[in-house]
Amino acid sequence: MIKQNSTNQRHFRQRGFTLVELLVVIGIIAVLIGMLLPALSRARQSAAGVKCASGMRQIATAVMMYANDHELWFPRTMDSGSGFPETYSWWRLDGYHRALEKYIGRSGGVEVDGGERSNRGVWFDPIDPDADLPNMWGSFVDNGFLTGVPRKISQVRRSSDTIMLTLRTRGWAEATIMPPDPLPLADQNDSFWSSEYFDVCVDPWADTTDEFDPFHWKRGRAAPPKSLFPNDPNATEWDQPIDGRRPEHQGKSRYGRGQWYGFVDASVRFLDFKETYQSPENNMWSIGNR
Repeated sequence: MIKQNSTNQRHFRQRGFTLVELLVVIGIIAVLIGMLLPALSRARQSAAGVKCASGMRQIATAVMMYANDHELWFPRTMDSGSGFPETYSWWRLDGYHRALEKYIGRSGGVEVDGGERSNRGVWFDPIDPDADLPNMWGSFVDNGFLTGVPRKISQVRRSSDTIMLTLRTRGWAEATIMPPDPLPLADQNDSFWSSEYFDVCVDPWADTTDEFDPFHWKRGRAAPPKSLFPNDPNATEWDQPIDGRRPEHQGKSRYGRGQWYGFVDASVRFLDFKETYQSPENNMWSIGNR
């Protein structure tokens, strides 16, 4: 019996893993995980991109439906009554989000009574890192030449080559204003509600009241972005609200080197910002270019 037990124990030891074999197996598993994780990350990003593009397409379609119901006028994100476009207060009943609710059925930001909306739907990019900021209104910014100033569809020459909206920059509160705590819900006239925090569009024009300036907002001609034309005296930083355009992001958006852009014809394309603006005469932001 003793001899037989010794033999069994010897066979058991022979069948076991050595430390080296165990380390090799662990190493192989680690390599496989290392190979698999980037693929899973890319798949997640790709799926998010499809959903993001779908949301942009629905918003662009809703804008066109609104325009068709309102004598071809686009909905507005800014008020130019003072002579220069200024951000709408969130509480305006004819504000941009509320104007499109009929066609989308959902909105961002806050309810009329100040409560935060629970159904954010198409207004949010699925991987938007700022989606949970207090009373965040959405993930997209419009071309100010379409919804920031009075504009009709008939004034847009090439709907398939004119950008309507894109993704706003991440780090929105740092780029605009940190929401006060607590929020001034009892005072709808508080400056916060009309601050850049609620600026739903980029302003591709020069900061001037001189209507003879070639890049005055009424002319519909996008000024050169300083990030691409640093030595141009007419250049401005109007592209900073777009994801990936702030210097600290080094030209890389949350989706990589490119960015999602929605057009007036409700098409959506993935482009590098440089492709959207080549010169004041050749870009996808001005009205009537190309």
